[in-house]
Amino acid sequence: MTRGAHLVVVGCLLLLSGAAIADADAASDTYVHQAFIALDRGDVEADGARKRTAYNDAVAQAEKAVRLDEANANAHYALFCSLGRLTELRGSIAQALMLPRLHRELNRALQLNPAHSDALAAKAEMLFRLPRLLGGSVVQAETYVRRALQYDPTYWRAHILLARILIAQSRPSAARAELTALLAHIDPQRHERAEAIELLAELGDASGSS
Repeated sequence: MTRGAHLVVVGCLLLLSGAAIADADAASDTYVHQAFIALDRGDVEADGARKRTAYNDAVAQAEKAVRLDEANANAHYALFCSLGRLTELRGSIAQALMLPRLHRELNRALQLNPAHSDALAAKAEMLFRLPRLLGGSVVQAETYVRRALQYDPTYWRAHILLARILIAQSRPSAARAELTALLAHIDPQRHERAEAIELLAELGDASGSS
């Protein structure tokens, strides 16, 4: 084989390899999408058995996404969400045993994409909800949720979480300012608006009820 012919063959192989990678990436994204569809199905399901089935399906789809493209941050985030929902249906011991894997999937998502606002907010909520003995930290939670808002200032759910974190830190004035700013910018139809008004009322701010 001549040198020129060899280069042509190598070039074809590289093109085929690139096409295969692109196909795997696309398939991984498809499984991520299916995982979130299953999560939504489980979230609205009233029957416990069907809810569990939907969440198990979400886990399976997310795991397929990770296997196809381990470097897909969204796949790891989808797996974290799916495992988290499923874990919430289990007892406290099972939840504690699942924590290392939940941390691993979420941390991997953030390692792959440090600007992943959903994963940053999820990390903040996890640190906020966990007791200190299991690694919870309100201070670290605030750091992560502020990073999420840095990348997505209109992430209203994260604004609510930040307000709750500030309340937990006995910083009512800061929480009130956060909620007031949210109400000034959020669409009136968003459900977070009602939650912000409720939190303001709990803080004793009469203006929040208007």
